[in-house]
This record gives sequence, C-alpha cells and structure tokens, in this order.
Amino acid sequence: ADPTADPTSDPTADPTRDPTTDPTAYPSTEPTVSPTVVPTISPISTPCDDFVTGARTADLVIINDQSAGLGQNLACDQYVDSTAITDGVAARNGRVRLSETMEISFSLDVTSPCAGECSILRIGEVTTSDGFPTVRLGSDTDLNQNSDLQILLSVYRAGSTDDSELDIAQFNVPNVVTDIDADVVFHSVYILWTFTRLYVEYDGVQVLDETGDFRHPIDTTSYVDAPNSGAGVRRERLTVGDESTTGNGEPPATGSVRNLCVRSSYYPGDWAYPAPNDCQVKQNFIGELMTGLKGVSYLSDPAFGSDTGVDGFSNVRFAYIEFDGDAVTPVVSLADDVYPTTKDALLDSYYGLVERDCGENELDDGQETDICGALDAAFAEFTANPVAAQADREKKIVVFSNNEATSCKDGTTDICEAYADEIRINGISIVFVNIDTGGDPDTYLTCLAYDDSSRVVDTFTDRIRDSEDRELYFDLVQPILCEYEPTPSPTTDPTVDPTADPTVDPTRDPTADPTAD
Repeated sequence: ADPTADPTSDPTADPTRDPTTDPTAYPSTEPTVSPTVVPTISPISTPCDDFVTGARTADLVIINDQSAGLGQNLACDQYVDSTAITDGVAARNGRVRLSETMEISFSLDVTSPCAGECSILRIGEVTTSDGFPTVRLGSDTDLNQNSDLQILLSVYRAGSTDDSELDIAQFNVPNVVTDIDADVVFHSVYILWTFTRLYVEYDGVQVLDETGDFRHPIDTTSYVDAPNSGAGVRRERLTVGDESTTGNGEPPATGSVRNLCVRSSYYPGDWAYPAPNDCQVKQNFIGELMTGLKGVSYLSDPAFGSDTGVDGFSNVRFAYIEFDGDAVTPVVSLADDVYPTTKDALLDSYYGLVERDCGENELDDGQETDICGALDAAFAEFTANPVAAQADREKKIVVFSNNEATSCKDGTTDICEAYADEIRINGISIVFVNIDTGGDPDTYLTCLAYDDSSRVVDTFTDRIRDSEDRELYFDLVQPILCEYEPTPSPTTDPTVDPTADPTVDPTRDPTADPTAD
C-alpha cells in the first residue's frame, strides 16, 4: 500500500562524486515566478539544513571567470556557440520561426577580403534565394582592409501579402568589416529587422538605421503548441555560409562566427525561447548554486526554517566577484546581504546573478586570468565584513572557471605558493567548478582545495544546459559546500622535524672526589 520508503532526513554525511539517490527531506515548495529558458532545478533550491536552522552560519563568495568571451546573456530561438563559415552544408543550424521582429547577434572574425560578395549567414531554405535575412561580406574595393557589410531582406512586393511574391531589398554598410588575418579580435554584429525598420550595429556602434515597408512572411501558429508543420507554420533554415542552389549561393567568407543568437517575436518573452546561449546556461547554474546554500528567512516563510541569524544577519550571506585577464570586478558585497532574506529578496538575488552578461574579453596568447586578484578580493570581503557575534562563521568560496590558470596574472607568481597556506590557516572551504576547460580535476589547483580532488569539478556547457545533467552536477557541488568544514590550521607543516641527535651530554661526569662540605 505504501511501496516507497520515507525519504531520509540526512541523505549522506560524506557524499561521493556520484550524486546521492536519496531524495531530500525538504523539497522546494516554491515554483519559479518567471520560468527560465534553462529549466531550473528551482530558483529557490533546498539549502543545507544546518544553515536553514541556524546551527551553522557562513559567508559565501562566488568568483566567476569571464575570460572566455561568452558575451551577452541571451535566450534564443536558435543558438550556435562557434563555427567556421563554410559552404553551408556542414553548418546547418536548425530552423527559425519567422515573426514581425527578427533579431540576430553574433561575433565575427573575417581573415581575408572577398573578390566579390561572400556569404556569412542566411535564414532561408536551400531551394530558394530568400533571406530572412541574408548577411554577406562585400568586396574591399578600395583595399583599405575593411570590407562592406551587406544585408539582404526578402520582403513582400509592393501592395502584396502573397508569400510567393517577394522582392529582395539590399542595404550596404561600406568599409565596416575588418578583413585581415592580423586582426584576431572578434567584432560584434547586431541586426534588428521589423516590418518598418532595419537597424544594424557593429562593435556597439550604429552603422545603419533604415525605415520603410519591410513586411515579410511570418509564422502565425501559437507558441504554446509550436507545430513544426501545417497551416500557418513558417520555419526557415539557419545556415552559416549559404547553400542556396538558385543563384544566390555566394562563396563563403573566410573566417568564423561565434555566439550566434537568432530571436524572433514569435515567443512572448525570454523564458519561452528554446535555446539559451552559453552565458545564460552558466549564469543559471551559478544562481541555483547560490540558493543551494542561502535560504529564506523563517520570518518570511516558516516552511523554509529560521534564517534570522544573530543581530539581524542572515545565516548565509553571499558576495559575487567577476574577473578576466584584465580586471577584477566586485559586484555584490557581503555587506549588501545582511538582513534576514525574504522570498522576494532571494528571488531578486537569484535573477540578479542569472541575468548578468558574461563579458566580451578573451585571453590573448599566453595571457593569464587574474584569478589571484579575485582571490584577494574574496579574502578582503571576509576581512572587511565580519559578524562580531559569530566568530565561528564559516568562510566558503566557489570559483567558476572557463580557462585554467597556470600562474597569477603577472605570469610568474605560483598560485599554490601564494594562497594555499592562507586558505588553510583561515579554514576556508573552497570548491572549483571548471566549465569547458578540458583540464584534469585531479590536479588542477587541488593545492588550494586541501589536496582533495572532489573539490574540483569539471563539466561542460552542454552538460549543464540539460536540466537533468545540471541537477546531477548541482547535487555534486552543493554537498561539498554544505558538509565540508575545514579546520583552521596554523601552517601546512606545523611541527619541526625532530633532530636526529636531540641532546648532547648535559653535564660533565661528576667528580670522583666530592668536597667534604
């Protein structure tokens, strides 16, 4: 009659690298207010029990590496992380639903000019020359190492709304695309196309803003059902390069595209788009992990336990720091997160992390990230924001990395020698989450993690993009933050090795003829 056993109240005290199969005794009762495109485990995850009840208190500093150039935080209809511009056959990237508003953003690196026109990308079927839109590289006619950017729109013929009666409207932006191999920087491109406007930015600067009658076919089905075929469906293929066989198939440009995001107004909001970009996937995981340690005040909702702490401080406070190869940027301080947390305030903190962009900067060849500066900023947070009544407040750091560091930013300072003792002496619980680094979790900076490889977790964006896989990684990282309580130690080698010959003869041999007195 009752085939399942009651869930354990304490699944495991020492979890393995494989997630526990025992369910938590306190599942989240709070569904998301605004569901995200990456299906969330829960925007309010189940915090560690001891931190909910106040039996333990902690300060958590989240350090986020932004040196991979992941760019804007976007929800997309279709997303391509990185690809070379090819003949199109090998770069078909799914289909896009046409709607009144079409947005395309991507980063572009062109390494040589075209003799005439070259294709960059196109939304349109193989058997047609339609482009919704087509983006091409024009010729470098004046040989100034900058080529034209061409945008071609398939729009209704004047006075018609017949999908078979389309004309091509072409717009040229002269001398805007750098086209030399020596320029290794990716340049950002943004295109907005509505029924009445075409707007283009290059590297964040407006280069085109045209108005007119730019109506085009659209998908008239409901996003709720989102059928793939039938009446009203208008889904067109996205191709990097151009494989059209009807006369519009220009040769591909020489170069590559990354962070390609296509959005249409077919979907009513960010939460409905089916394809989050890499930045949003990462930030979503960071937000979920924060709420996996920090809970909601009992005064706000008794279902979440007591989180009032001492003297009005939350049982768990958090800080958030970003870094890349050039700078360290504190975003949220422990001092900003002082009072007992309400449900709405915790959701605000969660979305504040989930919606942050990921930076455009990439490391140059041989350049190191400033992870050491970020660790210094984390230590400064602990020092500057103590809670006097909670001397035993735990200190925790989780570092999200997209590039493995081999030394500090100066290229010479050894990270282990600089920080291992400080982490141990202060009893700081530290966890590394490496995303797309391809490194070895058994060796990478385990010196900072008490030589415990379980504190270094390697994963890939595509793994944490999937909600089930992401939950496995969440269940791997959260217990390490919850359960491990490193004991502060004065030094990594507190005792001196005893001497091989500890004493010499302490006195001379007593006299053979003692004095009489």
